[in-house]
Amino acid sequence: MGEGKQDFPYIIGFGLCKEDFTIEENKVAAFLSQKDAEAYVRNIRWNDLSFNSKVFYVNAQVQDKLSMLTVRYIYDNKQDKFIEGNDIVSSRKEIYIPGYEVSAAFINEENEEDVYEYSETTVCFSSSAAEQGKQRYFEDGADEVYIDDKDIGIKEYFWNADKFLQGGADNKRIEKIINDIRNTPFKPGESIYQKIGIGLENVSTEEMKHYFEKNIIGGASLIRDYIESQIINSEINWFRSRDSVGRERQ
Repeated sequence: MGEGKQDFPYIIGFGLCKEDFTIEENKVAAFLSQKDAEAYVRNIRWNDLSFNSKVFYVNAQVQDKLSMLTVRYIYDNKQDKFIEGNDIVSSRKEIYIPGYEVSAAFINEENEEDVYEYSETTVCFSSSAAEQGKQRYFEDGADEVYIDDKDIGIKEYFWNADKFLQGGADNKRIEKIINDIRNTPFKPGESIYQKIGIGLENVSTEEMKHYFEKNIIGGASLIRDYIESQIINSEINWFRSRDSVGRERQ
């Protein structure tokens, strides 16, 4: 974890992984020392019975050349170390919590010449949810149902994982990139498009979306209008393609 300026606290919190596959953020403590912050999280690891359903983080205030930034570090329980949230989002890294996979097999044996089988799986991270899923499968007519342990990646299964990993509205990475661009002289032939494109190369689409909504006037409406226009254009092209095929067949 990077060193923060010591007169600013390190904020400790956790994301509670809920059954609807959202992450609910909670702040629990503040420290002036990085060492104390890390020790607090590791101590909870052994004493909190609900630890497996939580993803702990440390928000560190870091002094940049131009401003004070908030950087979020996520505690990786498997590796027993802290990883910067932005690095997790922009790479193939993943944070796992223990969970379960419920697998059900449906077999049709009514016709000996046409025996077929298909299966379904459900992922959940609590034993109670796994048992409920098992019961539902049997009620739906499953012939066999199994519950297996499974590591659940929060980026893969939780819809608001990127926002949580990056610290949501507290994340200042794009502001820093733009400030650096504004305060760095342009090289001969270099354009603003090129500088911003390179600067944002490793920033996730989700992070840019949050920045746009927060910092651009009418940002949320502009995003919605753009998405709607793309859906409309896609449907127009579909109808044109269908009509064109119909005329060719005539």
